[in-house]
Amino acid sequence: MLLKPSTCVIFIISSVFSAELIKTEIPNISSTRVLSINQDSTGFLWFGTDEGLNRYDGHSNKVYRSNIFDEKTISGNRVWILHTDKNKTLWVGTDRGVCYYSAEQDRFHRINTGSRPLHVLENEKTLFFTTTNHGVVAINKEKKSVAK
Repeated sequence: MLLKPSTCVIFIISSVFSAELIKTEIPNISSTRVLSINQDSTGFLWFGTDEGLNRYDGHSNKVYRSNIFDEKTISGNRVWILHTDKNKTLWVGTDRGVCYYSAEQDRFHRINTGSRPLHVLENEKTLFFTTTNHGVVAINKEKKSVAK
């Protein structure tokens, strides 16, 4: 029996794009509603949810939440964007602005963008965040501040 060419193509495509699904439960994740995912330069997996930020090392999970009275925490609990730049800095876009992670101090530094970031693009010196109310906000990666 001869197969039609279209049938052969389907079999070839399905074998090329097949992958094994591996299911892993992340212990104590802040929410099952994951909004963003990123892997940093040290191998940690970061999950932004609607109730905080999670750092997973393959075995345990650490949850970071916002505290309006503590500038060392993420700026908001709804984490929309996670981005590791070319300098290996992790940037976090929340419902209340942008912050970046200092691994040495295990803390965050907030940058007031005045609006929720939607998307991020990067060049050598600048990160460009599109926002809901203020158009494009440029952040100088070296100075870690809004570019003037």
